[in-house]
Amino acid sequence: MTASIERPAETINEIRATAAEWLIELRSGDSWTKERQTDLDAWLAASPSHLVEFLRLEAAWSRTDRMVVLRQPQRRLFGVASYSKVLAVRVAAGLVLLAAIGVAMAQFTPKSKFQTYATTVGGRETLKLADGSTVELNTDSVVRIGSLGGERRAWLDKGEAFFQIVHDTSHPFTVMVGDHRITDLGTKFSVRRKLNAVEVTLVEGKARLDDARADNTKLAVLEPGDVAVATAQGLKVTRQKPELLEAALSWRHDMLTFHHATLAEAAAEFNRYNNEKLVVGDAYAAGQTFNGTLPTNDVAAFVRVAQKTFGLRAIKRGNETVISR
Repeated sequence: MTASIERPAETINEIRATAAEWLIELRSGDSWTKERQTDLDAWLAASPSHLVEFLRLEAAWSRTDRMVVLRQPQRRLFGVASYSKVLAVRVAAGLVLLAAIGVAMAQFTPKSKFQTYATTVGGRETLKLADGSTVELNTDSVVRIGSLGGERRAWLDKGEAFFQIVHDTSHPFTVMVGDHRITDLGTKFSVRRKLNAVEVTLVEGKARLDDARADNTKLAVLEPGDVAVATAQGLKVTRQKPELLEAALSWRHDMLTFHHATLAEAAAEFNRYNNEKLVVGDAYAAGQTFNGTLPTNDVAAFVRVAQKTFGLRAIKRGNETVISR
Protein backbone atom coordinates (compact mmCIF):
# COMPACT_ATOMS: atom_id res chain seq x y z
CA MET A 1 0.00 0.00 0.00
CA THR A 2 1.37 3.43 -0.92
CA ALA A 3 0.31 6.60 0.84
CA SER A 4 0.39 10.10 -0.54
CA ILE A 5 2.88 12.55 0.89
CA GLU A 6 1.42 14.60 3.72
CA ARG A 7 1.81 18.31 4.40
CA PRO A 8 5.01 19.11 6.35
CA ALA A 9 4.74 19.88 10.06
CA GLU A 10 3.92 23.43 11.21
CA THR A 11 6.74 25.93 11.38
CA ILE A 12 7.34 27.91 14.57
CA ASN A 13 6.11 31.09 12.84
CA GLU A 14 2.84 29.39 11.88
CA ILE A 15 2.36 28.19 15.45
CA ARG A 16 3.05 31.68 16.83
CA ALA A 17 0.61 33.24 14.40
CA THR A 18 -2.14 30.80 15.36
CA ALA A 19 -1.43 31.29 19.07
CA ALA A 20 -1.73 35.05 18.67
CA GLU A 21 -5.02 34.69 16.79
CA TRP A 22 -6.42 32.55 19.60
CA LEU A 23 -5.26 35.06 22.21
CA ILE A 24 -6.79 38.01 20.36
CA GLU A 25 -10.13 36.23 20.13
CA LEU A 26 -9.99 35.22 23.78
CA ARG A 27 -9.10 38.65 25.13
CA SER A 28 -10.76 41.12 22.76
CA GLY A 29 -14.47 40.43 23.05
CA ASP A 30 -17.39 39.05 25.03
CA SER A 31 -18.37 36.42 22.48
CA TRP A 32 -16.09 33.67 23.85
CA THR A 33 -18.10 30.48 24.19
CA LYS A 34 -17.65 27.05 25.74
CA GLU A 35 -17.35 25.63 22.24
CA ARG A 36 -14.47 27.99 21.39
CA GLN A 37 -12.79 27.08 24.71
CA THR A 38 -13.08 23.41 23.76
CA ASP A 39 -11.51 24.18 20.38
CA LEU A 40 -8.68 26.10 22.03
CA ASP A 41 -8.06 23.30 24.54
CA ALA A 42 -7.83 20.80 21.69
CA TRP A 43 -5.34 22.99 19.81
CA LEU A 44 -3.19 23.43 22.93
CA ALA A 45 -3.23 19.69 23.59
CA ALA A 46 -2.23 18.81 20.02
CA SER A 47 1.43 19.78 20.51
CA PRO A 48 3.71 20.99 23.34
CA SER A 49 4.84 23.75 20.96
CA HIS A 50 1.27 25.08 20.79
CA LEU A 51 1.08 25.41 24.57
CA VAL A 52 4.56 26.97 24.89
CA GLU A 53 3.89 29.66 22.29
CA PHE A 54 0.43 30.44 23.66
CA LEU A 55 1.78 30.89 27.20
CA ARG A 56 4.66 33.01 25.90
CA LEU A 57 2.28 35.37 24.09
CA GLU A 58 -0.11 35.42 27.03
CA ALA A 59 2.75 36.51 29.31
CA ALA A 60 3.66 39.27 26.83
CA TRP A 61 0.00 40.35 26.75
CA SER A 62 -0.09 40.57 30.56
CA ARG A 63 3.04 42.72 30.56
CA THR A 64 1.39 45.00 28.00
CA ASP A 65 -1.66 45.40 30.24
CA ARG A 66 0.53 46.43 33.18
CA MET A 67 2.49 48.91 31.06
CA VAL A 68 -0.71 50.57 29.88
CA VAL A 69 -1.96 51.01 33.44
CA LEU A 70 1.35 52.46 34.64
CA ARG A 71 2.25 54.66 31.70
CA GLN A 72 -1.04 55.95 30.31
CA PRO A 73 -3.07 57.53 33.16
CA GLN A 74 -4.16 60.36 30.84
CA ARG A 75 -6.22 57.88 28.80
CA ARG A 76 -8.89 57.57 31.49
CA LEU A 77 -11.48 59.03 29.14
CA PHE A 78 -11.58 55.48 27.69
CA GLY A 79 -11.41 53.82 31.09
CA VAL A 80 -8.19 52.01 31.98
CA ALA A 81 -9.56 48.54 31.29
CA SER A 82 -11.10 49.62 28.00
CA TYR A 83 -7.98 51.37 26.75
CA SER A 84 -5.66 48.58 27.84
CA LYS A 85 -7.86 46.11 25.97
CA VAL A 86 -7.69 48.21 22.80
CA LEU A 87 -3.92 48.59 23.00
CA ALA A 88 -3.37 44.97 23.90
CA VAL A 89 -5.45 43.87 20.95
CA ARG A 90 -3.35 46.07 18.71
CA VAL A 91 -0.13 44.68 20.16
CA ALA A 92 -1.33 41.11 19.71
CA ALA A 93 -2.46 41.92 16.19
CA GLY A 94 1.04 43.22 15.59
CA LEU A 95 2.43 39.92 16.81
CA VAL A 96 0.19 38.12 14.34
CA LEU A 97 1.45 40.44 11.60
CA LEU A 98 5.08 39.84 12.57
CA ALA A 99 4.53 36.11 12.60
CA ALA A 100 2.81 36.31 9.22
CA ILE A 101 5.70 38.37 7.87
CA GLY A 102 8.08 35.70 9.16
CA VAL A 103 6.12 33.03 7.29
CA ALA A 104 6.03 35.16 4.15
CA MET A 105 9.78 35.83 4.33
CA ALA A 106 10.39 32.12 4.68
CA GLN A 107 8.32 31.56 1.57
CA PHE A 108 10.17 34.16 -0.51
CA THR A 109 13.71 33.44 0.67
CA PRO A 110 15.67 30.76 -1.19
CA LYS A 111 14.15 27.36 -0.61
CA SER A 112 15.73 25.13 2.02
CA LYS A 113 17.64 22.20 0.58
CA PHE A 114 15.59 19.89 2.75
CA GLN A 115 12.31 18.24 1.86
CA THR A 116 9.91 16.58 4.31
CA TYR A 117 8.09 13.35 3.46
CA ALA A 118 5.54 11.42 5.50
CA THR A 119 3.34 8.34 5.39
CA THR A 120 0.02 7.68 7.08
CA VAL A 121 -0.79 4.70 9.32
CA GLY A 122 -0.56 1.68 7.03
CA GLY A 123 1.15 3.66 4.29
CA ARG A 124 4.48 3.04 2.58
CA GLU A 125 6.42 5.38 0.31
CA THR A 126 9.55 4.86 -1.81
CA LEU A 127 11.66 7.98 -2.41
CA LYS A 128 14.17 8.01 -5.26
CA LEU A 129 16.97 10.51 -4.63
CA ALA A 130 18.89 12.40 -7.30
CA ASP A 131 22.12 10.51 -6.57
CA GLY A 132 20.46 7.14 -7.24
CA SER A 133 19.88 6.28 -3.59
CA THR A 134 16.45 5.20 -2.38
CA VAL A 135 14.62 5.59 0.91
CA GLU A 136 11.60 3.44 1.75
CA LEU A 137 9.34 4.92 4.42
CA ASN A 138 7.36 2.50 6.55
CA THR A 139 3.99 3.12 8.20
CA ASP A 140 3.35 6.40 10.07
CA SER A 141 6.83 7.79 9.43
CA VAL A 142 8.38 11.21 8.79
CA VAL A 143 11.77 11.91 7.21
CA ARG A 144 13.55 15.07 6.06
CA ILE A 145 16.12 14.69 3.29
CA GLY A 146 18.61 17.12 1.79
CA SER A 147 22.21 18.33 1.98
CA LEU A 148 24.21 20.36 4.47
CA GLY A 149 27.83 21.45 4.22
CA GLY A 150 28.61 18.99 1.44
CA GLU A 151 26.96 16.11 3.28
CA ARG A 152 23.87 14.28 2.14
CA ARG A 153 21.67 14.10 5.19
CA ALA A 154 18.36 12.73 6.44
CA TRP A 155 16.49 13.23 9.70
CA LEU A 156 14.19 10.41 10.75
CA ASP A 157 11.71 12.32 12.89
CA LYS A 158 9.27 9.45 13.34
CA GLY A 159 8.78 5.81 12.45
CA GLU A 160 11.01 3.61 10.30
CA ALA A 161 12.86 3.75 6.98
CA PHE A 162 15.05 1.52 4.83
CA PHE A 163 18.02 3.26 3.19
CA GLN A 164 19.79 1.98 0.08
CA ILE A 165 22.61 4.46 -0.38
CA VAL A 166 24.97 5.04 -3.29
CA HIS A 167 28.30 5.52 -1.53
CA ASP A 168 30.25 8.72 -2.19
CA THR A 169 33.30 9.29 0.03
CA SER A 170 33.43 13.00 -0.79
CA HIS A 171 29.73 13.47 0.06
CA PRO A 172 28.87 11.13 2.96
CA PHE A 173 25.27 10.24 3.72
CA THR A 174 24.21 10.52 7.36
CA VAL A 175 20.93 9.78 9.09
CA MET A 176 20.13 11.74 12.25
CA VAL A 177 17.79 10.13 14.77
CA GLY A 178 17.52 12.11 17.98
CA ASP A 179 20.96 12.08 19.60
CA HIS A 180 22.32 9.41 17.26
CA ARG A 181 23.94 9.61 13.84
CA ILE A 182 24.32 6.79 11.32
CA THR A 183 26.92 7.34 8.58
CA ASP A 184 26.80 5.30 5.38
CA LEU A 185 29.92 3.40 4.40
CA GLY A 186 28.37 1.81 1.30
CA THR A 187 25.23 0.49 2.82
CA LYS A 188 21.76 -0.99 2.90
CA PHE A 189 20.25 -0.53 6.35
CA SER A 190 17.03 0.16 8.17
CA VAL A 191 16.48 2.62 11.01
CA ARG A 192 13.55 2.52 13.40
CA ARG A 193 12.87 5.30 15.87
CA LYS A 194 11.25 3.94 19.02
CA LEU A 195 10.02 5.79 22.11
CA ASN A 196 13.33 5.63 24.00
CA ALA A 197 15.64 3.88 21.54
CA VAL A 198 17.01 3.79 18.00
CA GLU A 199 17.27 0.43 16.21
CA VAL A 200 19.62 0.06 13.24
CA THR A 201 19.65 -3.13 11.13
CA LEU A 202 22.60 -3.49 8.74
CA VAL A 203 21.81 -5.57 5.63
CA GLU A 204 24.75 -4.85 3.34
CA GLY A 205 28.02 -2.90 3.47
CA LYS A 206 28.99 -0.98 6.61
CA ALA A 207 27.65 1.89 8.67
CA ARG A 208 29.07 3.87 11.56
CA LEU A 209 26.84 4.65 14.54
CA ASP A 210 27.79 7.74 16.58
CA ASP A 211 26.49 9.78 19.46
CA ALA A 212 25.69 13.09 17.74
CA ARG A 213 25.92 15.12 20.96
CA ALA A 214 29.72 15.18 20.99
CA ASP A 215 32.67 14.76 18.63
CA ASN A 216 34.69 11.55 18.44
CA THR A 217 32.05 9.47 20.16
CA LYS A 218 31.88 6.50 17.82
CA LEU A 219 29.65 3.81 19.26
CA ALA A 220 30.10 1.05 16.70
CA VAL A 221 30.85 0.13 13.09
CA LEU A 222 28.08 -2.21 11.96
CA GLU A 223 28.49 -5.08 9.50
CA PRO A 224 25.90 -7.20 7.68
CA GLY A 225 23.64 -9.00 10.13
CA ASP A 226 24.25 -6.56 12.98
CA VAL A 227 21.25 -5.13 14.80
CA ALA A 228 22.14 -2.22 17.08
CA VAL A 229 19.79 -0.82 19.71
CA ALA A 230 21.01 2.52 21.08
CA THR A 231 19.51 4.24 24.11
CA ALA A 232 20.56 7.08 26.39
CA GLN A 233 22.09 4.45 28.65
CA GLY A 234 24.20 2.62 26.08
CA LEU A 235 24.38 0.38 23.04
CA LYS A 236 23.64 -3.29 22.40
CA VAL A 237 24.67 -5.00 19.15
CA THR A 238 23.55 -8.52 18.23
CA ARG A 239 24.14 -10.61 15.13
CA GLN A 240 21.03 -11.97 13.38
CA LYS A 241 20.65 -14.80 10.90
CA PRO A 242 19.73 -13.79 7.32
CA GLU A 243 16.21 -15.23 7.62
CA LEU A 244 15.55 -13.12 10.71
CA LEU A 245 16.81 -9.99 8.94
CA GLU A 246 14.52 -10.77 6.04
CA ALA A 247 11.61 -11.25 8.42
CA ALA A 248 12.29 -7.92 10.12
CA LEU A 249 12.16 -6.16 6.74
CA SER A 250 9.14 -7.99 5.33
CA TRP A 251 7.15 -4.75 5.75
CA ARG A 252 8.89 -3.64 2.53
CA HIS A 253 6.62 -6.16 0.78
CA ASP A 254 3.51 -5.23 2.83
CA MET A 255 3.90 -8.32 5.01
CA LEU A 256 4.71 -8.99 8.67
CA THR A 257 6.72 -12.10 9.53
CA PHE A 258 6.91 -13.45 13.07
CA HIS A 259 9.37 -15.95 14.57
CA HIS A 260 8.43 -17.16 18.05
CA ALA A 261 6.60 -13.90 18.71
CA THR A 262 4.12 -13.63 21.54
CA LEU A 263 0.60 -12.66 20.65
CA ALA A 264 1.08 -9.40 22.55
CA GLU A 265 4.21 -8.55 20.54
CA ALA A 266 2.50 -9.41 17.25
CA ALA A 267 -0.58 -7.36 18.12
CA ALA A 268 1.57 -4.34 18.97
CA GLU A 269 3.32 -4.66 15.61
CA PHE A 270 0.00 -4.95 13.75
CA ASN A 271 -1.25 -1.84 15.50
CA ARG A 272 1.52 0.20 13.87
CA TYR A 273 -0.07 -0.47 10.47
CA ASN A 274 -3.80 -0.26 11.18
CA ASN A 275 -6.32 2.19 12.57
CA GLU A 276 -8.36 -0.79 13.77
CA LYS A 277 -6.50 -1.74 16.93
CA LEU A 278 -5.91 -5.14 18.52
CA VAL A 279 -6.12 -5.43 22.29
CA VAL A 280 -4.83 -8.58 24.00
CA GLY A 281 -7.04 -8.83 27.04
CA ASP A 282 -5.29 -11.20 29.45
CA ALA A 283 -1.91 -12.71 30.31
CA TYR A 284 -2.75 -16.17 28.93
CA ALA A 285 -3.58 -14.78 25.49
CA ALA A 286 -0.64 -12.37 25.55
CA GLY A 287 1.85 -15.16 26.20
CA GLN A 288 0.88 -17.43 23.29
CA THR A 289 3.66 -17.70 20.68
CA PHE A 290 3.50 -18.43 16.98
CA ASN A 291 5.38 -18.28 13.67
CA GLY A 292 3.85 -16.97 10.49
CA THR A 293 3.55 -14.29 7.83
CA LEU A 294 0.49 -12.08 7.43
CA PRO A 295 -0.37 -9.00 5.33
CA THR A 296 0.23 -5.78 7.25
CA ASN A 297 -3.37 -4.59 6.76
CA ASP A 298 -5.22 -7.88 7.36
CA VAL A 299 -6.44 -7.58 10.94
CA ALA A 300 -9.09 -10.22 10.25
CA ALA A 301 -6.37 -12.76 9.42
CA PHE A 302 -4.66 -12.06 12.73
CA VAL A 303 -7.95 -12.56 14.55
CA ARG A 304 -8.52 -15.87 12.76
CA VAL A 305 -5.09 -17.09 13.87
CA ALA A 306 -5.90 -16.18 17.46
CA GLN A 307 -9.24 -17.97 17.30
CA LYS A 308 -8.33 -21.12 15.36
CA THR A 309 -4.78 -21.70 16.55
CA PHE A 310 -5.16 -20.78 20.21
CA GLY A 311 -8.90 -21.09 20.76
CA LEU A 312 -9.19 -17.48 21.89
CA ARG A 313 -12.24 -15.23 21.75
CA ALA A 314 -12.43 -12.01 19.76
CA ILE A 315 -14.92 -9.28 20.60
CA LYS A 316 -15.30 -6.14 18.46
CA ARG A 317 -15.69 -2.94 20.45
CA GLY A 318 -15.84 0.13 18.25
CA ASN A 319 -12.44 0.59 16.66
CA GLU A 320 -10.87 -2.19 18.74
CA THR A 321 -10.91 -5.98 18.70
CA VAL A 322 -10.29 -7.50 22.12
CA ILE A 323 -8.68 -10.96 22.09
CA SER A 324 -8.83 -13.02 25.27
CA ARG A 325 -9.13 -16.51 26.66
